[in-house]
Amino acid sequence: MKIKNKTQRLIVLNFKKCGKQFTALHLGGGVELEEADLKIADIEWYVKRGYIEILDTKKTKAPVDPIALPENTTAEILKDTFKVKELRQYCKENDIDLPTGSKEDDIVSLIMDSLTPDGE
Repeated sequence: MKIKNKTQRLIVLNFKKCGKQFTALHLGGGVELEEADLKIADIEWYVKRGYIEILDTKKTKAPVDPIALPENTTAEILKDTFKVKELRQYCKENDIDLPTGSKEDDIVSLIMDSLTPDGE
C-alpha cells in the first residue's frame, strides 16, 4: 500500500510485518511511502482525521500470458493439454459466457462451439 503523510509532523505506525512481529514505521511530514504489509486497519485512525492519504492499495500481479489453442483443436486435446483454470481463462479472454459452476466437460463444449463456424 502506498501512503502519504499530509501533516508536517512525524507519524509512527505500528503494524505486523509478514503477519508475525510488530514493526514501527516512521513516516515524516509530507513523505510518501510504500509498504506491502501495511493494512487499512493499521492506518484507519489517521485516515479518518485526514493525517494520512492512501495513494494506492493495488497489489501488482505478474501479467498472465494469454492461452493459445493448438491448431486442429479437439475436445480430447483440450482436456489433455489444459487445466480447468486455463480453460476458464481462455473463456474470459475470448468473451465466452461461462455459467457459474461449470465443469470441465461443459467448458470444453463451450470452447468447441465457439470455434465452430456459424454455418455448420
